[in-house]
Amino acid sequence: MVWSKQDASWADGIAVAKEYAAAHGHFLPPTTAVWEGHPIGAWAKNARAAARRARENEELRAAGRPVPSAAGAMTEARRDELDAIDPGWCPVWDTGWQRCLRLVQIHVQAGRKPSRRQRFGWEQLLPVQRWILENTLKVTPVEEEERPVKQTQDTKWAVNLAAARVALFTSSAVRLPRSWGPWAMTYGSRSTWMTVASCPADRAVWGSADWGSAGRCPGRRTA
Repeated sequence: MVWSKQDASWADGIAVAKEYAAAHGHFLPPTTAVWEGHPIGAWAKNARAAARRARENEELRAAGRPVPSAAGAMTEARRDELDAIDPGWCPVWDTGWQRCLRLVQIHVQAGRKPSRRQRFGWEQLLPVQRWILENTLKVTPVEEEERPVKQTQDTKWAVNLAAARVALFTSSAVRLPRSWGPWAMTYGSRSTWMTVASCPADRAVWGSADWGSAGRCPGRRTA
């Protein structure tokens, strides 16, 4: 039997796909993935495009509409080959989501708990994605009382002020960490300076702070 170059390339790709799936637990390689010197990521991307073309043609035929062209569409036999390696290799949704699902399934099988992130983005998932999460990972949408309460400006101020007090008591001056940059820029700018007399509750922190003008402290923005 004489194979064409396309058939030989396909056979090579299938062989590498089996190896990749055996090593990773799925056949959802990123586009840049290379396995055993084979650009399996690009190969898988092209295969998914061909499978989706075939799926679109089938939908057109089922609806009684003409099919523009069968060129580039994957044959059913080749789809069966890839389905045998990984039934979820060509999802309707984003491939990255499917890859994460497979990795989480592996972690759950190892006794770990799934991430809660999908619970908070439940509304953005397709019905079939929700079904998969509920029935394979026992993940359910987050309850309203579980959602984090959004902090107001007052609560953010209180948290940062408390942290500044701790910083002051452990050093001779308030040296803010780099992660406090946005807060420092907001409340430490020239437009937000207040006199110590106008914020007596914070005098213990800001009265001796190395923040610029003596006898003045940064306070809440009033306008």
